[in-house]
Amino acid sequence: MGQGTHVRDRASSAKMPYRSCDDTESTCTVPISWKRKQRVLVNSGLRALKAPMVVLALCNMVFSCSNLNWNDPQDHLELFAGVCSITRGEWKESRSGVPMDLDFGKDHDILSDAGFSNMVFQVLNLRPGGSMWAAPVCSTSRGSTGRSSSNPMGHGKGTTYLHNLMVGRVAVLLLIAAAKAIWWKLEQPKGSLLEGHLLFQALLRLLQKLKVKITRVSTSLCWFGADTVKPLWVYSSKPEAVEVNDFANKTLVPPKKTKLVIHYKDSKGQPRIKGGPGLKLSQSYPLRFGVAFAKVRSRHQKKHRSEAHRFLRTVVRDGTSAVDPSPKMNKFWVDHANLNPIFSYLSKQQ
Repeated sequence: MGQGTHVRDRASSAKMPYRSCDDTESTCTVPISWKRKQRVLVNSGLRALKAPMVVLALCNMVFSCSNLNWNDPQDHLELFAGVCSITRGEWKESRSGVPMDLDFGKDHDILSDAGFSNMVFQVLNLRPGGSMWAAPVCSTSRGSTGRSSSNPMGHGKGTTYLHNLMVGRVAVLLLIAAAKAIWWKLEQPKGSLLEGHLLFQALLRLLQKLKVKITRVSTSLCWFGADTVKPLWVYSSKPEAVEVNDFANKTLVPPKKTKLVIHYKDSKGQPRIKGGPGLKLSQSYPLRFGVAFAKVRSRHQKKHRSEAHRFLRTVVRDGTSAVDPSPKMNKFWVDHANLNPIFSYLSKQQ
């Protein structure tokens, strides 16, 4: 079987509903004890983070969906996977992982009700102390959308609204991951304005309550054998992400320079930016990049799992924490992640 087929075969199993059996009339053998354990861990973690109540409700609605298979928890999840280099690196280190990408089907579309619900399930199904990678398309945060450091949400119309919605939903997924001490990483091209997104900033404030410091790593795909320079920022919930450059060969240069972006002026003389001929090619990670991150994870896997279990034991024992019931805060998350259609969809899956 070819490598590409191998990737697609594994990815195709990540669907919503993710059933333990296809015959709904038969008895599905779902390990209720493990499902309950995941639920307790997530609920306790969200309470410790003082997360918005709507995020807790979202998770519990997914836990209540019928016939979901909780019998196969994963070590890793990759969103916007493309050629799945990050997941393939995890496979090379003998860990399980699910890649998700719009090219794999509608159930992988973060902007659809089924696709986002599927992603919530995949995050909930990760092992405590696992890992997660997200790389929203770089157009989500380019200055051409009207964004600036003083206006990170841009003009909020058309595709810009959809891009903002995509990042808002990624922030929800990262918050759920943080509740289970998942090592999450968020990749963006260097110079991205994504970190100014209102929900991403809200996420950072919640993480500060548990003294979780986010590390931003600078690296370049050409150091891992890519055909373009493509400097990157990787936001990480663990400081060890900086060690990815231990596996970089900084003497490597791309065989030829290709323009990733083109600067021009429109008919009104306003400066604009559009994708260049090398942009599409630059969006794929070389396999060495994925392997490097997987090896860094292997270095610290034992420590990270121990930290995760210690954190989760602590928050489960602490019954005094509570999610944020503030109507204003909950409406803020519902609006920026457009969660109402998701609740409607999930209510039909019970």
